[in-house]
Amino acid sequence: MKSYAIRHAALLTAIISVMSCARPQHPEPKQRIVTESRALEIAKTAFLKTGRNVSDYNVSLKSDSIGNKWVVCFDEKGRYAVPGGKHLVTVEKLTGKATFMQGQ
Repeated sequence: MKSYAIRHAALLTAIISVMSCARPQHPEPKQRIVTESRALEIAKTAFLKTGRNVSDYNVSLKSDSIGNKWVVCFDEKGRYAVPGGKHLVTVEKLTGKATFMQGQ
């Protein structure tokens, strides 16, 4: 009877130790990063809200130095650079939030 109790206790201890180590598998939600093409669409929409026409500007896109945002530059077309003619729209890669920054 004692050996049965010892085996039972050992088995129970083994089961408890294995169960305490087991973690439920919770898959992390995949974060969708805003692509370059989507960032351009978002930036152009934000730019149009300021009352300017995208067709009047040369548009370029780059990533910021940290890699968290897309930076979309809107340079006013023309033969010469116009003071305050370069505007920026930043688009956060994780959220898609756009921020307009007027040229100075």
